[in-house]
Amino acid sequence: MYSLLLKSLQPKVSLLLILFGILQPFNSKGQIIISQADVALVENFDDMGQTGTTFPTGWSAVRHTGDKTIGEALTISVSDGSGGSLEGKMYNVGTTNATDRALGALSSGSTGPRFGAGFTNQTGVPVLSIELSGVMEQWRSGSSNETNEVYTFEYSLNATGINDAAASWVPLPKMDLAEILTTTTTAGAVNGNLPANRAAISGNIDLTLAEGDTIWFRWSGKDASLLDGMYAIDDLSVNFRSVRSISILPVELISFTAKPHNNATRLTWITASEKNSDRFEIERSPDGRQFETIGTIRSAGNSNIKNTYHFEDRRPFSGTAYYRLRQVDTDGSHMYSRTVPVKRSPSKEGLQLYPNPVRDVLYVSFKDHKAPEKIFIINHFGKVIKTFACTGTEYNYSLPVSDLQPGSYVLTTSERKETVKFLKLN
Repeated sequence: MYSLLLKSLQPKVSLLLILFGILQPFNSKGQIIISQADVALVENFDDMGQTGTTFPTGWSAVRHTGDKTIGEALTISVSDGSGGSLEGKMYNVGTTNATDRALGALSSGSTGPRFGAGFTNQTGVPVLSIELSGVMEQWRSGSSNETNEVYTFEYSLNATGINDAAASWVPLPKMDLAEILTTTTTAGAVNGNLPANRAAISGNIDLTLAEGDTIWFRWSGKDASLLDGMYAIDDLSVNFRSVRSISILPVELISFTAKPHNNATRLTWITASEKNSDRFEIERSPDGRQFETIGTIRSAGNSNIKNTYHFEDRRPFSGTAYYRLRQVDTDGSHMYSRTVPVKRSPSKEGLQLYPNPVRDVLYVSFKDHKAPEKIFIINHFGKVIKTFACTGTEYNYSLPVSDLQPGSYVLTTSERKETVKFLKLN
């Protein structure tokens, strides 16, 4: 958990440039490019798709331990954690046919996976700290309660890949994928999307990463004698910072959480101290990259005591949404909090849409209630770009969307009782 809000040192440029600052996601060597400092890059792994067997670009895995060839590249399969005996390898995990995916691993006697990616600094400035956060999900219970299972996290500044034995690797235990269901004695599927089977993880790295240099991140498991549960990383946020993480800033944030609360999402944050603070702007995103402001809370201004703030998003997205705070000082300068993902189950009685992602036609149904007067499609700037009239007597509609540009959109209605995000493909 971070203890600070982080000062934005970027000049005042347009929101469009900020949102699309990461211009070249990968280089010719397969490493992931970070081209904008102080802007988080979020990987939610959803691009793997419901049936995808290809790693996200820039990611790879090898056999770390086991009785087969060590260092051999591993393949990836689709799984929800079920099955009598699963093969030790990498998995595209999620509930069956769900668009929400995560990158998972499971060990067997033959294979203990190691997986990760390299991130290259092309921000134009030295990187002085890196903020990491994500969600660890457990999708299969372990068969023994004698040892707490863990995929250990390490980073390296001189590696050439995730399995470089000659490199120096530094552990960061706060980013480990650690077993949650530690008392189980039978291997079996569990739902990694349930709150009881997932946990937020985060950590900071202070360093100096020059322009063009690469940092490698990896998680490593052991063989099945010590590790046979299925563990996954989701909503991984990587932020290359142009300031040290220990910098003294006008607002010291103790905690920032966002959780489903009845039909809303409730955000809570606590500050230890504030100086010349004017307000908090609450921002929301469907994909962790393109944010919109959904509310403003006035801050204490100057304070040396703890202050607790609350905000409710009364029209939350179905599926996963991402929240962050933009703290603005009295002189107009600002800083961002870490990004917090919130996963909500789709409504059982409300607005339903499919397929998602979509290419040509989006099918919308209003389950168990009359359709509204109008349906709206909203882009990431909050602008209504398509409006469809409803008859009021039909439950199902087909909406042509082939002319939309690829990206994330929100579908809502004239009543605005519910909003659902969707992804438009080429």
